[in-house]
Amino acid sequence: MKRVIVVSIFFLLSFSGFKLSFGEEAPAVQAETGGMGVVKAVDRLFMIQTVLAYIDVSYYKKVDMDKCFEQIMNDGISACTDQYSYFLSEKEAQKESMEDSGFYQGIGIQYEVKKGTPTITYIYSDSPAEKSGMMAGDVITAISPTGVDADSVSVSGLDWGAVSVLLDGKDSNKKLVIFAKRKNKQIVFRVKIGTIKDPSVFFAKLGKKIGYVKLTGFIDNTEDDFRLAVSSFSQAGIKVLIIDLRNNPGGSVESAINIASFFQANSDPIIYTRSRDNAEVPIIPDSETPGIFKDLRVIVLVNKNSASAAEILSGWLKEEKGAIVIGETTFGKGVMQTLFTLPGGARLHLTTDQYFIGNKRVNIGKVGVQPTIKVKQSGDPKSKIDNQLQRAYDEAGKIVSSLK
Repeated sequence: MKRVIVVSIFFLLSFSGFKLSFGEEAPAVQAETGGMGVVKAVDRLFMIQTVLAYIDVSYYKKVDMDKCFEQIMNDGISACTDQYSYFLSEKEAQKESMEDSGFYQGIGIQYEVKKGTPTITYIYSDSPAEKSGMMAGDVITAISPTGVDADSVSVSGLDWGAVSVLLDGKDSNKKLVIFAKRKNKQIVFRVKIGTIKDPSVFFAKLGKKIGYVKLTGFIDNTEDDFRLAVSSFSQAGIKVLIIDLRNNPGGSVESAINIASFFQANSDPIIYTRSRDNAEVPIIPDSETPGIFKDLRVIVLVNKNSASAAEILSGWLKEEKGAIVIGETTFGKGVMQTLFTLPGGARLHLTTDQYFIGNKRVNIGKVGVQPTIKVKQSGDPKSKIDNQLQRAYDEAGKIVSSLK
């Protein structure tokens, strides 16, 4: 989960915790050497200094900075911090911005890196990935960015950004070979990269009084699209809303908080955050239409791949709205990241806060949101019956009958 915050780096440039200090000296080095190689080396050192300073000042736990430096040099940002913190180059940051806007070049998957292993959490409809036969739950083991089997690169131990680079492919050949495991069975997919549109919100009427909305993630337009979809339901007389957050890996925390506020009967904080100093900060929604759907009854669908922002929304609806939560225990990501801008347009995703849901300050870290009604997904991938959604529909029917 990320907080979309643009943070200035200038207050850190003269940070006294490090012996390296380049702030005003880089131009002098360039003038003396006249070599672009040295200038680039200085830029890299400056980048490392800046990243270390952010970790030292803003990471949600105190770290040994000497050891951190060694870990970053050997294994990357997440080795010093946690699996949710990572560095994005300028190109990767541009790609992420494009994805946040709802479009991107890719094959049509969402994935999480868990313990150094990329696992697919969502497949976009009518995408190259879906057409190739890829499914949520598939574990990626290797990727060939050239489309040639012999060029495959193992993804074991790589962070999210490094996997993303491989999935970008080579400019001269927009085909990938992806090696994966599905229930211990090796599978090979040959996929062509294309432009993917991620609307993030899908909706349909399931009955005269029952509406259904699926959120695949939380991006720039999710809040507005959700409001429009549910408004159409309200005008049609819908009384019960099923919100499907299964395989939703999260995204913008502001979007999730504002959507939660649509169901509020008051103006209380949706979550409280705590940084390293343990100071509690209430997070108030900035939605222009709080309480617009406060009279709707809500049922939420979740599974083990529902994470971060999806857990904030499902957890709040359960604890504060009294929503029925159906499915399986969620991922359990009780921390949030801040995006720090770095020199040249690069980005650092850094875990800066823990969060606690609602007035009860519920901590779902490592334990997840527990379903009110536990229903395991059908084990048959060929089955056309969605047993979790069927149970949600049945429960919605009971609520509708009780309102008559």
